[in-house]
Amino acid sequence: MDFMKVIAVAVVVALVMFTVINTLKTTTYRKMVSLLENGSFEEFHSKIDSRFMKTLFPKSAILDLKLNAALVEQKKKEATAILEQICAMLDQGNIEYIKW
Repeated sequence: MDFMKVIAVAVVVALVMFTVINTLKTTTYRKMVSLLENGSFEEFHSKIDSRFMKTLFPKSAILDLKLNAALVEQKKKEATAILEQICAMLDQGNIEYIKW
């Protein structure tokens, strides 16, 4: 009987953690997009390379956000460099980019 309680508690804890992490990811991603939409580029750039972002999102998601920023800011060279990074990921067989 105790074993079943331990499993039940573990499942509940896992579900709560999953929900909290997904909510955090969604709200953070929306906040980053909102910064771009509102022209808060300095704040965006100060947050995009933070340890928090790198922990929460795969590299592909961060590259997507950086690409969007470069396009919105009309930085063609930066956008091209980011696209080259994306292509390099795909050329190396890194399907992480496709999964995101």
